[in-house]
Amino acid sequence: MVNLIQTIEEFNICLGCSSCTRLATTGNLIDADEKLFQPLKISAYAVVLLENEAGEVIKNGRTIRYHDGAVICFRPGDSFWLKQNQEKLFCGQILIFHSDILANSDFGRISSRFSFFNSDLNEPLIISRDEVLVVKSCLDTLDKEFRFPVDGATESMVQIGIYHLLMYLKRFYVRQFQEWQLAQSDLIRKLNALLDDYYAPDSRKPELYGPPTVAWCAKEMNVAANYLGTLVKRDVHISAQEFIQNHIVRQARKLLAGTSDSVNSISVFLGFTYPNHFTRLFTKKEGITPTAYRRMNRMSGKA
Repeated sequence: MVNLIQTIEEFNICLGCSSCTRLATTGNLIDADEKLFQPLKISAYAVVLLENEAGEVIKNGRTIRYHDGAVICFRPGDSFWLKQNQEKLFCGQILIFHSDILANSDFGRISSRFSFFNSDLNEPLIISRDEVLVVKSCLDTLDKEFRFPVDGATESMVQIGIYHLLMYLKRFYVRQFQEWQLAQSDLIRKLNALLDDYYAPDSRKPELYGPPTVAWCAKEMNVAANYLGTLVKRDVHISAQEFIQNHIVRQARKLLAGTSDSVNSISVFLGFTYPNHFTRLFTKKEGITPTAYRRMNRMSGKA
């Protein structure tokens, strides 16, 4: 029998804690009620940090292979079962939140901005000891905020805290994916190096040619454009154009976070003739505008 948990209040009962908001909560697995370790179906997002192996983890009916330092994410409608051993208890933390908590913020839709929630793959995020400490710090900060009395800053602080955690998870997922892909593909290494060189500080290529294209990359690599597209699709499961666009957006994020250059100046540096074309691409990929992204990074830095 699968138990349906719909409200934060119900999760708080399972976790033996309370929260200042009805839209999110955190808790320690070791303190949780046995109900949390029964088959569950949830109507919220969940991030589970597992610090030890203490039984099976079953997501939507399929067993997930994991080890110490695993993060597993669930979306509304998922079923999961932390099937705990009687001899050993799960150690770790869990964050539960409804999408409404970010709905009125500048963070964008969770489903588009944090696509790892939408993955049907049964591969967990495996993080290093240092990365575990980062995740724990984010969860601990949120936990403290949930226990504070509500004031005018509560909503913003919770939004920033969740966003901060999810951005770290996104970074770690990208790192894990890239490590796996780069280990397999010399082509991707060469293409990344080519794109890095395109945007080198002394490069005039964006000024002369605009943003890099599949045709330009193929010519530099001495292969046909269609063949390059086939190889990229084989290795990273996205089109060559999307791969290049992702690289452009990564460059943009660095400039928005690390410089005071205007959005117009950054769009020119990246090779865009019209700034609105850059803004449209960035917003499509990140779920928020370049200006909002810069503002959120500054807010996170002050938090």
